[in-house]
Amino acid sequence: LTQASALGDAAVNIVLQMLVSMPEKPTRVTYYDLAYRGVQFHVEVRPNNGLVSLNTASALLLQSLLTYGADLDANTSEQLANAIVAARSQKDAKGRPNSFEAIEDLLSVPGVTYSLYAKIKPLLTTDQSGSGRINPMAAPEELLRIMANGDSAKASQIVQSRDSGGVGIDTTSLNAMFLDNTSIQRFRIHA
Repeated sequence: LTQASALGDAAVNIVLQMLVSMPEKPTRVTYYDLAYRGVQFHVEVRPNNGLVSLNTASALLLQSLLTYGADLDANTSEQLANAIVAARSQKDAKGRPNSFEAIEDLLSVPGVTYSLYAKIKPLLTTDQSGSGRINPMAAPEELLRIMANGDSAKASQIVQSRDSGGVGIDTTSLNAMFLDNTSIQRFRIHA
């Protein structure tokens, strides 16, 4: 396990070196296949604006995440979304807003259980550099389903078009208030 973890870290570092040397960074989820020490790796690079930021997402986006991503009723989703916004809005000793430093900090919000956290964790980031909205070209299919108000067929259609290299992808079925198409320089990389 330790050796596999070290090899995976090496693959991530190789891709990081590739990203640094690229004049234009990926704006969509991108996959790289590479070999290192005789092991084949499939490395995923996802811009962080393809995930929900606990620090910048609107209460409405958080509510949709909780409703469609965690199967909570609308009232509970609204209360928890407001609790998340309230938690990140509290001031520290120097008068600065507290922010979520790690995704696990979500567990400190009253009403967030571990089972709820486990359901939505893969869709979250704490990156504060984005707009708080979601880039559909970088979003996982589950998050696209949330943005399509629970419609799995529409989310799947967008993923198929996107992953086949499509350029003018129809995202009109997604909630326009949640959409972002800007470039970002921070990524989640998984080998």
